[in-house]
Amino acid sequence: MYDVSQADLNWDNPKVREECANIIKFWMQKGIQGFRFDVVNNMSKGSFENDDIGDGRRFYSDGPHIHEYLHELNRNSFGQDPTIMTVGEMSSTSLENCKKYANKEAEELDMVFNFHHLKVDYENKEKWTLKPFDFEELKHLFHTWQEGMQEADSTMALFWNCHD
Repeated sequence: MYDVSQADLNWDNPKVREECANIIKFWMQKGIQGFRFDVVNNMSKGSFENDDIGDGRRFYSDGPHIHEYLHELNRNSFGQDPTIMTVGEMSSTSLENCKKYANKEAEELDMVFNFHHLKVDYENKEKWTLKPFDFEELKHLFHTWQEGMQEADSTMALFWNCHD
């Protein structure tokens, strides 16, 4: 989905989900204490159609089975050990959606992170089109997201920069 050299797994296939759980358990047996899941909210994709009005993200972000698949992965691997920490990168999603991924009752991920705060100096939220940095907007974003996640008994990881 991002580059021809990167695998785009078919998470709708139960054997793929089972093998991913086995890979996680392999690393748990080696002593790994945490897992970071890259663009995890893109695991479940709906049917792709022409997207004359957008960039196509609505067809692959927060897909129809994402919470089912993450809960299954939790149950069949890292959720078996309460000392394991998980964090999921949330690509192009909302606060309301993030609350669902890291809510303790959902048993999906321990915490999430997004990139909204990195875009405070993007003109029209477009990468590579810089505008003057707005510290007040940054504070507002952090406050809104932290408060929102806390209200939902969800956790959000904080960071300043990223390879993306």
